[in-house]
Amino acid sequence: MKDAKLLAALEEVAGQLGVKVRYERIKKNTVRQPKGGLCRVHDEPFIIVHKLLSDEEKVQVVADALREFDLEGHYITPEVRAAIEGAATLIK
Repeated sequence: MKDAKLLAALEEVAGQLGVKVRYERIKKNTVRQPKGGLCRVHDEPFIIVHKLLSDEEKVQVVADALREFDLEGHYITPEVRAAIEGAATLIK
C-alpha cells in the first residue's frame, strides 16, 4: 500500500476512534525537529503532525499515536493494522 493511501486509511481509523488528525507547522525549539504525536486539548484527543514531513514520516507519526488506543472493537484492514503494530516497513 502506498504511503498516501496508508495515511488516508490511518486517518479514517483515527476518525472512527473520535481522534482528530491535524497537520500543522511545528516550530523547532529543540536540537531536532519535532514530528508530532498524540496530545489532548480540553480532554479531547488530537494527533498533531508536522505538515512538512514526507508521507512515510506522517504514516509513522499517526500509526505510533494510534497504538495508544484500544482497537479491538474496530475493523481495520491487515495492512493498516500492521502499520499500527509497527510493521509498516514490511508492507511496501
